[in-house]
Amino acid sequence: MTDNQKPTNKELTAAGKRFVHGADVSPACLWEWDLRTNQIWQSERFRQVFGQPTSKDSPEAAAWHDRIHPDDKESVTRHLLHVVEQGGEWAAEYRFRRVDGSYAHVYGQGYTMPDTGKATRMTGYLTEVSGRVQPQPAAPGSDQDWAMALESAGTVQAIPAERRHSQTLREIEKHLPTAFDNAVVGIVVTTTGGKFIQINQAFGYMIGYSPEELVNGSFSQVIHPDDQDRYQKQLTELMTGGLTSLVTQIRCLHRAGSVVWISLHTTRIHTEPDREQRVFSIVQDVTQDVATRDAQQKMLTLVDNSVELMSVLEMDGKNSYINKAGLAMLGFDSEQQMRDTPIEQLHAPEHFLFVEQQVLPSVMSTGRWSGEMLVRHLKTGEIFPVFNNTIRIDDPYTGHPLAIGAVMRDMRPEMAAQQALVESEARFRNMIMQSPLAIGLLRGENLVIESANELILSLWGKTDTIIGQSLLTALPEIQGQGFVELLESVYQTGQPYYGYETLARLHRNGQLEDAYFNFVYAPVRENEGAINGVMVVATEVTAQVQAKKELEESEKRFRNLVLDAPMATAVYTGRDMVIQLANDAMLKLWGKGASVIGKKLRDALPELDGQPFYDLLNTVYTTGVAYQGTEDRADLVVDGKLQTFYFNFTYKPLRDAEGHVYAILNMAVDITYQVTAKQQFQEAQESLREAVDLAELAPWTTNLLTGEMICSERVNNWLGVSERITPEIVGRCIHEKDQARVNRIAQAAMNPSSGGKMELEYTVVHQQTQEERILRTQARVLFTEQGLPYLIRGTSQDITAHRITEQALEKQVQLRTEELIKSNSQLKQSNQELERYAYVASHDLQEPLRKIQMYSSLIRERYLQDISSEGRNHLIKIEESANRMSVLIKNILDFSRINHESGFLNHVDLHEVVEDVVRDFDLLLTQKNGRVDVGELCAIPAIPLQMTQLFYNLIANSLKFTQEGVPPVITIASQVLTAQELRAHEKLNPRIPYCKLSVSDNGIGFNPAFVDKIFGLFQRLHHQQQYEGTGIGLSLCQRIVFNHQGEIWAESEEGKGATFHIILPMSR
Repeated sequence: MTDNQKPTNKELTAAGKRFVHGADVSPACLWEWDLRTNQIWQSERFRQVFGQPTSKDSPEAAAWHDRIHPDDKESVTRHLLHVVEQGGEWAAEYRFRRVDGSYAHVYGQGYTMPDTGKATRMTGYLTEVSGRVQPQPAAPGSDQDWAMALESAGTVQAIPAERRHSQTLREIEKHLPTAFDNAVVGIVVTTTGGKFIQINQAFGYMIGYSPEELVNGSFSQVIHPDDQDRYQKQLTELMTGGLTSLVTQIRCLHRAGSVVWISLHTTRIHTEPDREQRVFSIVQDVTQDVATRDAQQKMLTLVDNSVELMSVLEMDGKNSYINKAGLAMLGFDSEQQMRDTPIEQLHAPEHFLFVEQQVLPSVMSTGRWSGEMLVRHLKTGEIFPVFNNTIRIDDPYTGHPLAIGAVMRDMRPEMAAQQALVESEARFRNMIMQSPLAIGLLRGENLVIESANELILSLWGKTDTIIGQSLLTALPEIQGQGFVELLESVYQTGQPYYGYETLARLHRNGQLEDAYFNFVYAPVRENEGAINGVMVVATEVTAQVQAKKELEESEKRFRNLVLDAPMATAVYTGRDMVIQLANDAMLKLWGKGASVIGKKLRDALPELDGQPFYDLLNTVYTTGVAYQGTEDRADLVVDGKLQTFYFNFTYKPLRDAEGHVYAILNMAVDITYQVTAKQQFQEAQESLREAVDLAELAPWTTNLLTGEMICSERVNNWLGVSERITPEIVGRCIHEKDQARVNRIAQAAMNPSSGGKMELEYTVVHQQTQEERILRTQARVLFTEQGLPYLIRGTSQDITAHRITEQALEKQVQLRTEELIKSNSQLKQSNQELERYAYVASHDLQEPLRKIQMYSSLIRERYLQDISSEGRNHLIKIEESANRMSVLIKNILDFSRINHESGFLNHVDLHEVVEDVVRDFDLLLTQKNGRVDVGELCAIPAIPLQMTQLFYNLIANSLKFTQEGVPPVITIASQVLTAQELRAHEKLNPRIPYCKLSVSDNGIGFNPAFVDKIFGLFQRLHHQQQYEGTGIGLSLCQRIVFNHQGEIWAESEEGKGATFHIILPMSR
């Protein structure tokens, strides 16, 4: 095997068979004890030497135990069991019975083999030493090595008295290889320097290597570095004769990296002087034994240092072990004294009788006993109580009792503490019963009422019959109120709980009452600190809580009354008039926020200085007499400005329980609107009277139920009657041509569905002069809730002169309209002639200009080399002037073609128009490294060609007037004007929407003083040589905008670019 490979079951079975076969033919007396089944295997040689009393192949351990001499049985068994429990090596010399009944003196040795931390089997050998004959060194050679090795390994033959040494060695030699390979323990042969000579499978498996991998290696490769020096020192001592054999435990490093503890039994092999010295070692894996031993040592330390007595009592009635605490408790001076003292001396005679008759029999029969008993101190003779836990210790293999173990606790400290606790609790109960506070004591997890004084019983509404009951049994009504949960929390956590003005519903006076308590739940602890109860201390505060609630409710109602009052309300406390409360209505009147709450009124409203209010408040606070103001004026800062308001208000003093004024309640109603309306009404009445007189109106009212009519005296004058006017008189005065129409309109107005409105014109006849007057009457019929007309209120006006003037004016308008139509026709004809003239003029001007350009071009092509430099300059100036003249004529022609007709309006998307125009400037923009940023633009009704001309000229203008070295950036954006923005432009129609466009650039700009000049025809702000152009472009833009009923203007500063604003209608 290599690395961490484990042998297969088949390999283990085959190895086991080889080992059994080797053992059976070997003269050694070998044995193996299976601790799990309690069966013992014996080699054939063992049965031949000592015999087999029964026919069983695998005798039980009990049969082996019976063959040990009675005088040796106890010591051998105890030592053997100790090795089985602790692990390791066992060796003993004792007497063993042969099958014929005689006893042989034998030397036995064995080793435990652990599995998963526990010994599962033990293997070893027996050697008869009856004659005390020791083996002598054999002849040199390998036979001698193996014989001495087997003797050291424990596989030594039984040696009869006749010393048949040579014959035995030859027999052993035959079977050595089989025994070596199949040994269950590791076998290693090395040089004195630790170099491996021979290794069996078992050793290799222990440390994770195959024998082949370890051959030619050395122990130093596998021994833990920390154990190297110690092992080498011991090996040196063995080889120099300081030791006859080496038995030690060292650590090895497993191939997987783990630490393996091994038990090493090493013997020097004697060889010829001229041969290299060799060492033979038996190796056993004791890793688990070491761990178990460490754990046992810790347990032994724990037991030895325990504060309670721990002892082992042998079957002879004497203690073999008592720990330190036990020795001190019982008064022993030494361990030897303890072992020599019978247990009866540790009790008084009468108390030992109890031990003899009850304790020991119970332990022996049941295996344990627990309870209190009395013991005696050896020195002082003091008898004191202990609590004793006793168990029987049995032989794990035979089941026979071996000893008795005991753990005793001195009861004196507990009894003293218990007595102190009883006395303390008695004092505590007396304190509870006599306390002026309501106190109760609850014990245990079930909260049993152990103590409760009269006060707490009275609070609970119970008598002392509830003592001894659980709290829920005594007060079932508290279930679900949370108190039990709080008590359980205090009991479990040890944290006290404080309750303040807590509601509890208790059965008192024959009914379920609401009561309020201040209380404390405090944990009650034992001496060890463990919680065993809860103390309840309570005070009933029902009356105080109710009074407090009533006060709070009163204050709450008052506060809500103030805050929810429909009128402005505030409360000022103290002579400094600190604003304690102010509802939203009052804050709104003041024009202040809630931050003024808590401030002095004088600091919150400093504008009241010089006004009478502070003096009025001081008077009310001092005298306790309320003040009421009516339509009083107050100037307050609202919305950041001082404004005048009018109020009806009261200052009412508020008194405390002793009758002293402590605050003032201010309630106010803003009547500014009413006062202003009243003033306006008075002014309106006066104005109305003046207007009525000025407009010669005659107001009148007719009561349809009584027939009574009230009217202005002016009606009498119109109708020419002196008596009281009635509806019948009015009807008689209406001209007969209008009577039917007037009656029909009046009857229709009497129907509620008509709205009751009347508006009519009719003619009345003066009853004395027969003069006719035209009256305009507006009236309204008023109806009852049932829809019946009951009153007519109206006004009448004499419009006779107005109608005469209107008729004359209509004649004048008709005349002027006819003249205007004629003038428009003439103007249209004149415009058409002007357009024809402009076209003909531009065409006639273009013809000689084209000839000038043509002949200039011919001169340049044919005669340029014959012309002097001065002549060439003259030719260039001729060409430039001709070109400028051509552009100027074209612009004049375009300008003249723009008219006010709108018959060619189309839906135009200005964004598409601008994008098309920008493409025309791609080359120029590239040359100047410029860009045009176009936002979302409006769609409007417009003449498409003119919109193209408009943006072409504006963009060309921006690209022309650029700053040197600055890439031009042109931004075009639009927005829809709001109604408020539209009002700033008086010339625009407010009933239609407008789009505002802006064209901005970062060019040279211009002086704002020339903002009106730039749109003039042929107007230029720069010299022709500096910036070329005709001065018509912006004029053309203005005419296009005006032609679309819009507006255009510019904004600029020199060196900061320019922005042109255009407003165009979005509908017609």
